[in-house]
Amino acid sequence: LVLVADVRLDNRDELIRRLGARQGPDGHAPTDADLLLLAYQAWGERCVEHLLGDFVFAVWDEAARELFLARDPLGGYSVSYARIGNRFVFASETAAILDLPGFNPTIKELTVTRVLAGLTPTAEDTFFESVFYLPPAHCLTLRTQEIRQWRYWALAPRASIEYRDDDQYVDHFLELLDQGTNVGILHATEEVKEVLELRCELQLLPGEVHVAHTGDADQVHMGMRHFEAEHRHPHPVTGKG
Repeated sequence: LVLVADVRLDNRDELIRRLGARQGPDGHAPTDADLLLLAYQAWGERCVEHLLGDFVFAVWDEAARELFLARDPLGGYSVSYARIGNRFVFASETAAILDLPGFNPTIKELTVTRVLAGLTPTAEDTFFESVFYLPPAHCLTLRTQEIRQWRYWALAPRASIEYRDDDQYVDHFLELLDQGTNVGILHATEEVKEVLELRCELQLLPGEVHVAHTGDADQVHMGMRHFEAEHRHPHPVTGKG
């Protein structure tokens, strides 16, 4: 198997536990790519149902002569593909496909017309004929020149959760918020970690505080100083850091 991926997994601990992946091939903690490949080996095409995070990845199975391509449910990362003669190509950016030697792209006039008319193109449309996006929450397989594409996840807006009282709704919301905060902290830079942890300690304050997620330590620490100053003199405020 050959894997290429742009991936950030948010449920690493769960995958490590379920896959028994205590260490990667190099003896260190498994990378997201290690976990992705193990998930594909364990669950095949249905591995995407067990992944949380942003990802685009492709697995080439040499024995089966099959390519598997997948994109995360919310489309955090993008991927384009095209069939050019007897070749199938894909890339994280359409420009990489357009630059291929021997490929002469043609403008897709229908897409241009829709955009100029203020209409939204479909999730697959690019501005070029024969070049397509793989939509969010979709997988694609290529085998013996046959392409199969399907949706593996869809939002269920009418689904409802029924609890006995308001307190149970609050408890469930706080549980999900805590999970999301923990995931965010794991992937934040060290400077932004400090801001997020400070916010967790102070819990709820009047108004809103917006902190720029940036690698610029000066900006982050400036946001922290503003945050602390407003906490000492609380009143509705929007701080920008």
